[in-house]
Amino acid sequence: MKSSSISILYAHQEIKKKDGVVEKTEKHHLFNLIDSPGHVDFSVEVSSAVRVSDGAFVVIDVIEGFSPQTCTVIR
Repeated sequence: MKSSSISILYAHQEIKKKDGVVEKTEKHHLFNLIDSPGHVDFSVEVSSAVRVSDGAFVVIDVIEGFSPQTCTVIR
């Protein structure tokens, strides 16, 4: 078992037209995807990653289910 992560930078361009003037603005969004097992050995690593994040999605394997440590980290 090991933990892995990847960062994705998404650039979105908005075009607004006001009084015949075209304004282009570009917004950048950084997504950090962290994949780690729900095992107790990874609880500190996952807790640290969640603490510095603005938000998080938790994806749980339907077949395997969640481990007790997953609930602890979410709390």
